[in-house]
Amino acid sequence: MIKAEKEQKPFSGGLPTARIRTIMKSSPEIDVISQESLHLITKATELFVHALSQEGHRKTGKDVTYKCLAQVVEEHDSFQFLSDILPQKVKVRDFYQSLQEEGSTDTITLS
Repeated sequence: MIKAEKEQKPFSGGLPTARIRTIMKSSPEIDVISQESLHLITKATELFVHALSQEGHRKTGKDVTYKCLAQVVEEHDSFQFLSDILPQKVKVRDFYQSLQEEGSTDTITLS
């Protein structure tokens, strides 16, 4: 017997529109925010967060973690604009080692 996949719906709790409005108003180009545009931006943001988290879940099959989201951003062109916000984590020791391998002139020591 084949089990039917359960259809997953986007986050139904909804994002707080007051916060979305605050973020929108932080842009100097925006003077007035209509209810329609606020609703559309909020819904688009919910769908975007859902798509990103679904891709992260698809990657691991488990819980969505920072690491898997950073990997999704790195591997998918459509999420590349988030590379500064969700970079791969690098241990300090590995970072210093890569600097030394590049021939950095600064002296780097780890304690």
